[in-house]
Amino acid sequence: MLKHLSAGMIALGFALPALAEEPSAAPPAEEASQAPTEPSPAASEPASEPPLQTIPVPQPAESPPEDLKSDAPTVLDTIEVTAQRRKQKLMDVPLAVTAITQDQIESRGITRLDDLNSLAPGLQVSRSPADTTISQLTIRGSSQINPAIYWDPSVGVYLDGAYIGKAQGSIFDIVDLAGVEVLRGPQGTLYGRNTVAGAINFITREPSGTFSGSGSVDVGTLGDKVYRASMDLPRLWIADITLGVRSERRDPWVDTTPTSIADGLNDRHSDGAHLATVLDLAEGLEALYRFDYSKTDQSSVFLQLYRSGDANLAPYLSKQRRTTADINSPSTEFADVKGHSLTLTWAAMDGLTIKTISGLRKVKWIDQLDLDGTPQDVAHSKRDTDYEQKSQDLNFSGTLGAFHYTAGAYYFADDGFTNNPIHVEIYQNGNRVPLDLDSRYGTHSKAWAG
Repeated sequence: MLKHLSAGMIALGFALPALAEEPSAAPPAEEASQAPTEPSPAASEPASEPPLQTIPVPQPAESPPEDLKSDAPTVLDTIEVTAQRRKQKLMDVPLAVTAITQDQIESRGITRLDDLNSLAPGLQVSRSPADTTISQLTIRGSSQINPAIYWDPSVGVYLDGAYIGKAQGSIFDIVDLAGVEVLRGPQGTLYGRNTVAGAINFITREPSGTFSGSGSVDVGTLGDKVYRASMDLPRLWIADITLGVRSERRDPWVDTTPTSIADGLNDRHSDGAHLATVLDLAEGLEALYRFDYSKTDQSSVFLQLYRSGDANLAPYLSKQRRTTADINSPSTEFADVKGHSLTLTWAAMDGLTIKTISGLRKVKWIDQLDLDGTPQDVAHSKRDTDYEQKSQDLNFSGTLGAFHYTAGAYYFADDGFTNNPIHVEIYQNGNRVPLDLDSRYGTHSKAWAG
């Protein structure tokens, strides 16, 4: 785990000496020393009646100090969500929704999809065992773990309203994250495609229109360093602009031998950026453009054997996690993700708002795996994917008397192809025989809904 250090922030404590007070005057001598009193004559006589008992009288409670007195009522923070395609108070939404605020995001260090694991009831987020950029999402026990691009997930993931179609490359750095909404249960009515188990909405920060900025550096073990910076520009004519960047570097935690093809495994090397621009085009008409970029170029996780009938592999078998590897095939992860979204919002009239969300995402994704984790040529693979998706969401929402309504139409299209060569060695008559598989597959789909 990271040991966080706050960059540029040092807390200094100052202790001011208390003001001297004049000592209180000593009580008069006649009050300080009481003269002895002679016993009353009645005290020497035997008591004819039992003595009276003292009954304690309850005293009124002391008033609280003035600085603790307050006539102002306690006000809870209002959390707004867009789970029903319009802004609502969380307490007014009749859905199973978990909202994660910006304060919680910062305190928990949430920057990627896999950081949400167990933060909502029934939600489990894990990475693929062979690649840290592939997500496996489960809500209420419903999941889909095949990472191939021709498989659709059961949990829909959205970034600023734009759908993220595939598991490959779905774990990436989200810069300037402002909020997360987790919707549990089928969401097909309002979200449509591939939300059988639920939906996850990531919401990034919008520009403020005033000049400001922030930055931080996190330092951890294994040389882990995370750099963050964000800046808002002053208003330029009709535009408000914000820009954020993030970069992470970490040394490998699995060493490799000098004869290995890789120089360490399980390191981190990723960069991300976010740009958002708000344009006030006319009264009641606003455009919000967002661009997100993430690049991951690092070694993959270490895969190792724990059982084999081949005596030649015996030195490399272990049921304990090994911290030194000797491999002969490349083990890398590469993901280049670019996303564009344009949201147009028009307050057409009282009680009617029309919104369109246009999305375009491109993913270049490659991984190479030494599947046996040994210097022998037992099994290795490569997956090289090019993927592009387009989406268009048209939404009408408003009020009609005491009723709230939402209507819309949705279009989605994607096109992708994966080249997946695999090399394995099989046993025939006690000998290992190489087998090379030429695996290629792709996807091409279009969908409409309303």
